[in-house]
Amino acid sequence: MKLSTLLLSSAALVVAGSAYAADLPAKKGAPAAKPALGCPAFGAGFFQIPGGETCIKFYGYVRADYGMKSATNSTNTFNGRAQLAVDTANNSDIGAIKSTFGINNTATGLEWANIQAAGFTAGLKYSETDFDQGTLSQQIGGSYTTNSLLYTAGMGSSSLTVGLEQSPEATAGTYSTFRPDIVAALSTSAGPASLKLAALSSAPRASGSSTGTEGQGYAVTGLASLAAGPATVGVYGGYAYGASSVVAKSGAPTTDFDGTNYSKTTAIGAKVSVPVGNGSLNALVGQETTRSATATSDTTTNLYAIQYKMTVAKGLTVTPEVASNTASGTTTNGAYLRIQRDF
Repeated sequence: MKLSTLLLSSAALVVAGSAYAADLPAKKGAPAAKPALGCPAFGAGFFQIPGGETCIKFYGYVRADYGMKSATNSTNTFNGRAQLAVDTANNSDIGAIKSTFGINNTATGLEWANIQAAGFTAGLKYSETDFDQGTLSQQIGGSYTTNSLLYTAGMGSSSLTVGLEQSPEATAGTYSTFRPDIVAALSTSAGPASLKLAALSSAPRASGSSTGTEGQGYAVTGLASLAAGPATVGVYGGYAYGASSVVAKSGAPTTDFDGTNYSKTTAIGAKVSVPVGNGSLNALVGQETTRSATATSDTTTNLYAIQYKMTVAKGLTVTPEVASNTASGTTTNGAYLRIQRDF
C-alpha cells in the first residue's frame, strides 16, 4: 500500500470517528452545590441547615494561658483551653425559638446550654446576678453558671427578668438549699450609659447538710457603665447576706449559714478600658470584704490588674497582664499572658 493511500485512509477514519462522537449525548457533570443561605434575621454568622428551616451558627476559641506568681504563692499556670459554641434558631407560631450551648475542655465540660422561646429561658446559663466574667486573673463580683427558669419582658430600651435559679449552695459538695433562688434583674440603657440591677433571695441550709435548719438570705448587685468618648468605665457594687458567692469571687457557700449566723459580704470595683493602637488598655481595681457565718472578723481582699489586649490579626489576640491580690495581709503578685484565636 502506498504511503499516500495509508495517510488518506487514516484521515478518513479520524473524521468519521469525530462525526460519530458528535452524535452521542453529552455526559452531564455533577450538579453544582448550592451555596448556604444566610439568616440575617438572626444575626451575622447564621446560615440555614439544608433541607430544613433551622438556622445555625458555630463559633468559639482556642487559647493558651501562662501565669507566673510571686514567691508567696509560687503556683504557676500553664493551660490550654478550647471552646466550641453552637446557636440554633427558627421561626414558629410563637415567634423565634432559639437554643445555645457551649462545651470546653475544662472539668465541667458543658459551660452553658439553654433554650429561649416566647420570653422564657430554660437551662444552664450565667446567673442573672453575674455582670462580669473577669480579666485573665481577676474579676469583679461572683461568677457562676446555674440551671434556670426565667421570663424576660422587653420594655423599649429596658428589660426585666424574673424567675428561679439553682443556688451555688446546692453544688457545694453535699450542701443544699431549702428551695431555688428567686431572682429579678433589670437592664436599661440611655445613649452611652447603661445600668444593670439584680436581686436574689436564697434559703441556705445550716452546717453544710441536706437536712439542716433553713435560713433566709439575699443578695443585691449592680453595674453602671458609661462610654465616655473612646473610654468605657464600669462600676460594680454588691452586698450579700447568707449568699456570699453571688457577689464576691472569694465567697464560700459552705460558710454562709450555720443555723444562727449568716455570712456578710460586700464587693465594690471599677474597670476602665481605653483603645490604644491595635488593642485596648484595661485596668481593674476592686475590694471584697467577707465574714463567714462562723467567723468573728472580716477578711478583706484587694484586687488590682492591668492588661493590654492587642489584636495581632483578625481573630488573633495577645493579652499580657500584671495583677496583685492582697488577702489577710498576704500579697500575691502575678504576670499573665493569654494567646487566643477566636473563630
